Amino acid sequence: MTIHERLPDTLRALMRRVLQDDAAAVRAESRAAMRKQSGQPTWPVNAGSRTLEELRELANTKADQRKKRELASEKRKLEKRLAKIRKDPAAAIADAEKLIQTRSTQNYTKAAKMLAELREAVGGDEGSRIADQAAKKIAKKYPTLSYAKRAFKEEGLNYR
Repeated sequence: MTIHERLPDTLRALMRRVLQDDAAAVRAESRAAMRKQSGQPTWPVNAGSRTLEELRELANTKADQRKKRELASEKRKLEKRLAKIRKDPAAAIADAEKLIQTRSTQNYTKAAKMLAELREAVGGDEGSRIADQAAKKIAKKYPTLSYAKRAFKEEGLNYR
């Protein structure tokens, strides 16, 4: 009997096992048998052209490039914010006061950073004076907000 003559019997036996037993197990066995018969590897692979060290160096280079792009982007955003604050310092102070009024510790930190950016935007003694006065005004208006005062202190603002 040739293989072609035995094929219907084999298929019937397989179908019976699929219907009676675990179909997933039968499918896995069938696939394994076909792979074994074909002699092909499970996953086609090409011979590697780079070493692991070369791949790591490439990955580190890509990571460094990404970090540089992110830093440049952050720097551009900061420059835009500083230019906006430089143009209208009173608006920055009002925004900081609005953030304080929300009574959120995250917003206290944001307000303190905004005042620190105001100090940087205006620059010199004038910038320090304006930012410190705004912090003092807020601390006087809200004397019980210790988290806001802590945020001011962490940003180097003199609120006392």
